[in-house]
Amino acid sequence: MAATSSLQSSNEPVSEGTKASPRKRKNKMATSQTVPTETVDLVPPQRTLLNLDTFEDVTLIKKVPPFVPVTTAAEAMARINNDQAKFIELMNKALQSEAKQAAIDDSANPWLEVDDDGTETPFTGTAANKTVVNKTIAGLAFSFGYDAKMKPEQKKAIKQQVRDLIKNTPAILDALRASASESVE
Repeated sequence: MAATSSLQSSNEPVSEGTKASPRKRKNKMATSQTVPTETVDLVPPQRTLLNLDTFEDVTLIKKVPPFVPVTTAAEAMARINNDQAKFIELMNKALQSEAKQAAIDDSANPWLEVDDDGTETPFTGTAANKTVVNKTIAGLAFSFGYDAKMKPEQKKAIKQQVRDLIKNTPAILDALRASASESVE
């Protein structure tokens, strides 16, 4: 009787008429105990919005307590108060995330470029770090007379001239490919 109640308290299903040997019970108990693990610092959720009081963009974050990973399924269930519907919801989110990562990691599955009409074609370009490219554009824009006091349409026109110059000047384009390229894999 004691063996059955100790197995049932570990949140593991027990088949009718199944007897566990003392050795199995001991191993089962050892694997279902919580083992202290290192905490994981999660990236805090972040939102950028306009503060109407100051009319400035502000970035807000929410502090997230350190996360302690679970080490057993029983511990995971205990953390969500043995709520099976919540468990299924969480597992489906995790499985979706796993499927997305598997698609990213699959080199036989190409990245697709989607145009304005929704047409998908394999991406064949060179991916680049946008920050590096934008700094290059900003630096060259001053050579074209760019001034912070200009009207927005003038600034846009100068930046477009610089983009066209970069696209049509192999030396600049090759330098950007060397310094700003990023892998999409």
